[in-house]
Amino acid sequence: MKLALSTLVLFFGVSSSASVGQVAIKGGSWSFQTENVRSNSESSSGFGAYSVEIAYAVSPKFQGVFGINVLMSDIYTGSSGYGFDFGGKYFPFTSAGTIDIESGKASIIIQEKWRPYIGLSFRQRIFNLALSSSYLGPGMSLGVDYSLSRDVFLNAEFRYDYLYGNGDALAKQMNMLIGLGIEF
Repeated sequence: MKLALSTLVLFFGVSSSASVGQVAIKGGSWSFQTENVRSNSESSSGFGAYSVEIAYAVSPKFQGVFGINVLMSDIYTGSSGYGFDFGGKYFPFTSAGTIDIESGKASIIIQEKWRPYIGLSFRQRIFNLALSSSYLGPGMSLGVDYSLSRDVFLNAEFRYDYLYGNGDALAKQMNMLIGLGIEF
């Protein structure tokens, strides 16, 4: 099917375009655990993980992603954190968004219902645990977008981050997020 559509574009002057961007708002649970060489460890978790994510299509199967995150174990008291993400998502089985193909008066819209992806990111987190701490490191994500309409989708994502802090501090963070997004 994709080969036939590509042939139409090449031989008959059909124009095509794809959605170039997405904005998603997500919420869910988080878990954060720190360790250092002296065997001191500390952990915190909660249901207050919030993320706003902006994605831009770099190619039909790859999106560049920028995100802002806030983590809270309680609304007014308790542990909290915030930070930024820079990275990308790869869609191995589908395109990253909706594809429009037009020729004269006819048009075709290609949009898969389920779009699974894997992602790699560079994450920065600042946590207010016992003492304020800053962490940087790589993160991995597995997720899926489910199309509700041409421009609106649901998102579910699991994130695992391996972060390095001051001195010999190591941290592991896991998030389970569900959200709603729009394509433009």
